[in-house]
Amino acid sequence: NFTEASVNQAIQLDTKSYELRTTMTWPKNGQNTLRLMDNGEQYCDIILDSHSQRILLDRSHTLSTDGDLIREITWSTGEDVELQVLADHSSLEIFINNGEYAMTARVFTPEDATRLQLISDRPQLWQDVTLWPLG
Repeated sequence: NFTEASVNQAIQLDTKSYELRTTMTWPKNGQNTLRLMDNGEQYCDIILDSHSQRILLDRSHTLSTDGDLIREITWSTGEDVELQVLADHSSLEIFINNGEYAMTARVFTPEDATRLQLISDRPQLWQDVTLWPLG
């Protein structure tokens, strides 16, 4: 089940606590980005970068600056990336390919930063996103 999205598709979640599952298509060139906890000015990005063959977790646009702002995992297979994201207000846990890789980060964004965006250099077929709010 694919949905064709524009180059930049935003979804208003109205919550910062959720579990999200999706598979991101590895870009043939350029980047595909999943932007979390976004209010337009502050956000956290999961970036698939075909040039550097890396998956990046970029917190450089959040309020908090403790620790490293960009974490990376080498991804040289060119395969699509299966993601499970657990978000809870100020924490983010990301599991890649059923836990083959994991990244955890503290992410501080304003209360209204509840948008999710799929961003690509070119129009893209986005695979299904499944989301569960966490109470």
